Amino acid sequence: MLKPMPIGQPTFSLCKDLSKIFGFVKATITTTGDNIPVLPCRIMRNNTSKLVFPNRTWTGRYFSEELKLALQHRYTIKIHESYIFEKRFNYF
Repeated sequence: MLKPMPIGQPTFSLCKDLSKIFGFVKATITTTGDNIPVLPCRIMRNNTSKLVFPNRTWTGRYFSEELKLALQHRYTIKIHESYIFEKRFNYF
């Protein structure tokens, strides 16, 4: 099954409706603590980078399709801004 890929020039948007966004999103994500962790977050401590799956509130940039998956796992997502791309299925 072909999955859409982002192509073309990005368009800055302040749209808050995730169903209308296909691109990269800056958002604040909150978990309830009993969620299945699906969104990773990279943190820096003592000059080392670590990939974690937090059970709290954090802000990060994610691809819109990842956030749509997180909504299915009862994550709460507040969108701040996004860069919207055109969808293309056959890009070669």
